[in-house]
Amino acid sequence: MSLQKNPSLKQFFPAKHRVACAPHSSQPPLKRKRSFSSQDRPIAKRFSTSRPCILVLPTETIENICLLVDESDGLKSLTRVNRLFASIACPIYVTKLGIHVRDTSRLVHTHSESFRALAIWHRSRLFPYLEDKILVCDINDSDIKFTNQQTRALRHFLSAPFIGRPFLAIHINSADALSPPEILQFIQLIDGAGCQTATISSGFMNPDWLEIAVNSCSLKLAAVSVCHLRTLDIDNQYFSPRQWSYLLQHLTGPELESICIRGQLSISAMFKFLSRHPHISRLRLHSCWGAHDQCIKPIKSLLEIQMPNLSEIEGPPCYVRALLKCILPTSPTLTIKMACDQAMTYPQYVRAVLCSMGQCRAPVRLEIRLTFFYHPLLDPKGLKSLCTIPLPQVTSLEISFPPTSESQILACCTQWFTLIPMLRRMEVYVGSAKRRRLSSKNVVAGPRGGIAVYTSGRARVEWDADSDCI
Repeated sequence: MSLQKNPSLKQFFPAKHRVACAPHSSQPPLKRKRSFSSQDRPIAKRFSTSRPCILVLPTETIENICLLVDESDGLKSLTRVNRLFASIACPIYVTKLGIHVRDTSRLVHTHSESFRALAIWHRSRLFPYLEDKILVCDINDSDIKFTNQQTRALRHFLSAPFIGRPFLAIHINSADALSPPEILQFIQLIDGAGCQTATISSGFMNPDWLEIAVNSCSLKLAAVSVCHLRTLDIDNQYFSPRQWSYLLQHLTGPELESICIRGQLSISAMFKFLSRHPHISRLRLHSCWGAHDQCIKPIKSLLEIQMPNLSEIEGPPCYVRALLKCILPTSPTLTIKMACDQAMTYPQYVRAVLCSMGQCRAPVRLEIRLTFFYHPLLDPKGLKSLCTIPLPQVTSLEISFPPTSESQILACCTQWFTLIPMLRRMEVYVGSAKRRRLSSKNVVAGPRGGIAVYTSGRARVEWDADSDCI
């Protein structure tokens, strides 16, 4: 059967050679001979060509394939054949541009040229079989034009309808170019894809984004309500407190359980957000440049927010102390993780933490931690000054000490026994990243039991208050 027997196909084959190319490209296709020979490379090897054209076929081959399609209309026949080639070539093209999907790994990474393949990947025949993957998108923030192209490609990809839930979490890194309205739009798109976790983080302080961040405060924000997201992490070091206030004001998540914000956030904006989300169980707040005292202003004439599910607060002392003044956790136990503030010395940092604990009215698990880049100096007088603040509600204490003598640490722990009557468990660290364990094997007497310093693994001080033995 030839073109003469099916005239409707003749209009689609005016040239000497016919090319089936998927995905479509603006570059000219490779020219091949009309007939195949045994010396020709296998088709699989042609897929590795550096050109976007995937497959080149002679006229007779495409003609015969179209005639096998049960369609009387030549245009419909050619369309079905083109879709068939596209479904075969799309996974190869997507893999070539850097999107690798493996059954043994839940992580799917996109970067650089990979964003060009997102739309094609969505149309491939394998995409509907994805389930609960974790998509990580690294945006290149070095060039504004290239960044905008990647952002548009990602927005177009997330706007397409998904079958099932291909992604459990989506992380967008180096998103400095996103304004507050764009961040809200991406949050809405990620939620529309059925994801439970969304992360939009900032990059390495590219000065080109400063002007964009300043001008973005004049853009209108649309209210966004999410229903699938459980965990939300937003990190932007360029937004002003006013921009953060606008962003949180237009965001609503009835099912949100955990939220992490890193930036110049005012406590009043966070209070208004928590008043609309009292069901949050985990709250993490981190400042960018140390203690932003201008953001931590006292809140007056405001009622306390009852948060029955709140089980964990993490952040620097300035934020945690301000939050404990305006919220009332009613959960059985509250875990407070105090991140160090580089604007404070170690005694100031720990003293601010301990003073904040005096406002707690429920049992608290307290963690006082040091970061990798924070190596404060500690003199003996400063260490002794920490053992004068009572902590009646603390049941578990985890504390990191700067490099100092073990005898001073043990003396401080002994003094804390009388100041923390409800203490049941204590872990002591020396240093930050590579924590040095204590080598001492001394046993120090507690108020109603014993305390041992373990030397294996991390240094740990632990005892049972209900027994007399260790």
